Amino acid sequence: MTQTDKEKEALEKSWAAAFAADIFPYIDEQIFIPLYSERKSRRNVPVNVLAGAMLLQEIRSMSDEELVEAAMFDLRLRTALHITNVVGQPISLRTIQRFRTRLRRYREKTGEDLLRTCFDGLKDRLDPFLAAYSRFMVNPEALSDLPEDGLTRRRTGGSRRKAQEPAGETGGSHPGF
Repeated sequence: MTQTDKEKEALEKSWAAAFAADIFPYIDEQIFIPLYSERKSRRNVPVNVLAGAMLLQEIRSMSDEELVEAAMFDLRLRTALHITNVVGQPISLRTIQRFRTRLRRYREKTGEDLLRTCFDGLKDRLDPFLAAYSRFMVNPEALSDLPEDGLTRRRTGGSRRKAQEPAGETGGSHPGF
């Protein structure tokens, strides 16, 4: 996709570029090692992409379907998750649901919430990010309001967006994004 200089500049100044530079590289993939097998299998979506997507899903109050659609079509989300060069569908609904199931089963077995551990490790980076870009986030308080069982609930169908969003802050072709 070819962008104009103005579009490139806007993207470089967006919340997505900040997330891509200040949050995404610091997602600790090692936390999630217990979820994966050493055996050879089909190519997986990188765990930092899944964890980053779930983080954005939470603070953007997106359903699973909305997340999958945004990962395909929204350049800001693709930029934030370092998936701009992925051809086709970078994240599937099934992949998100399976990852969430693995997280839940691991938590039930060990008592450890790996996603919460990951997000807690990002707190010093997330706080300034959310402060700077909260007007673009539907639910910037989401991470402080996590349920005891973390982010492992299944969310499909409509979004959990607040009923009214400030006018003019939705930008892009994806509602509320």
